[in-house]
Amino acid sequence: MKNKKVLIISYYWPPSGGSGVQRWVYFVKFLHQAGWEPILFVPKNPGYATKDTSLLNDIPSGLNIIEFPIREPYRLFHFFNKKGKDRPGADTILQQQNLNGWKQKLSVWIRGNVFIPDARMLWIRPSSRFLFQYVKKYQIQRIISTGPPHSCHMIAYRVKRRIQHIRWIADFRDPWTQLDFYERLRLTSWADKKHHQAEKKVLRTADHVVAVGWYMADAFRKIADRHIDVIPNGFDPDAFGKPHNQEPNGQFILTHIGTLRDDRNDEGLWEGLQMLVHENPMIREKLKIQLIGYTDPSVILSIRSNGLGNHLLHIPHVDHDEVPKYLFQSNVLLLMLNRSPHIEGIITGKIFEYLASGKAILCTGSQSGDAAKIIDLCKAGMAVDFDHPQEIKSILSEWFNQFLEGKSITNPDRNEIESFSRKALTRELIELLN
Repeated sequence: MKNKKVLIISYYWPPSGGSGVQRWVYFVKFLHQAGWEPILFVPKNPGYATKDTSLLNDIPSGLNIIEFPIREPYRLFHFFNKKGKDRPGADTILQQQNLNGWKQKLSVWIRGNVFIPDARMLWIRPSSRFLFQYVKKYQIQRIISTGPPHSCHMIAYRVKRRIQHIRWIADFRDPWTQLDFYERLRLTSWADKKHHQAEKKVLRTADHVVAVGWYMADAFRKIADRHIDVIPNGFDPDAFGKPHNQEPNGQFILTHIGTLRDDRNDEGLWEGLQMLVHENPMIREKLKIQLIGYTDPSVILSIRSNGLGNHLLHIPHVDHDEVPKYLFQSNVLLLMLNRSPHIEGIITGKIFEYLASGKAILCTGSQSGDAAKIIDLCKAGMAVDFDHPQEIKSILSEWFNQFLEGKSITNPDRNEIESFSRKALTRELIELLN
């Protein structure tokens, strides 16, 4: 194939941190290694909530990156609500259990009813005009948009509408109208209709639609009556290619990596752990609970109220390249899902790095969703529903006994795990590009 250029429209790009940026940093890395020429279209002056400069190390040298100015009026949210720079972003606040105060409620109403599809809407018109000229000038034949923010899809939609022969892949890292906090946007019937119309336009116009999970793909299939491809998130084999099984210092370490909001807090987990600690003096001596990343105060309170405060280590932030160190030193990795009507479709990005570490995964929230399906497929651990302390206690008791005996807690299927490496997943993306 002569022309192997692909234009990628993404809001999130290093130095932005978080799972939203990692998917395309690694796709770009392995596309480049496979002989493709990715061209990134990203904002010039974005308001990223978190930053992680370590991800810059994975960007190929000489990569063509177009930084295009963006106006983000929703930055006023942080000023209006007097949120500090270390607090979660506006959409994260929407996912909290309670929205108190007229300022928060007004901000949420504006988020849903004025900023359609999202707070980056002012980027759509100037970006699509610029890219229309750019695509023609440089004879770009393929574009990829990744969202959220879904404004990126609307930019691609406008380019596709004017240059119909261009091939467009719309990549969804999260749902649109079935997002877990969509119902909390206080939408008018007019705004709700606009969101659904825009979503359907994208789903029906793109040449390929990609979802990160099967539940999401099925939901999109029902909306658009078309085939939806599934390419999950994954792990970078360069960082997680080899399993490590050492248990340092004789401690039994339970670790959660990433944002832990109040809607992910499973009281049953801490209650089950409390019962186990009460019944087993050995685990009381050896237990360590590591929470690495932003953790809602309600989670810390739950742990302490269950008498586990002395076992807790909370590290508010580490760069992404530090994550493997914490995974490899752990015995059990905690995967805590959102309490959401769409919990069956939640696949957090961290699950794949958990898999790559070879450590046992304990997933709380749903025994039957996409996350549980992946864990079962890879024979990598157990999944339980919310609020099942006895089941939690039984699982952790068995795993702790195996730890004391020096046995591996799980025997994961490395072949299945390797299918989730970013390099293998990039080959699936290349099939669509071809």
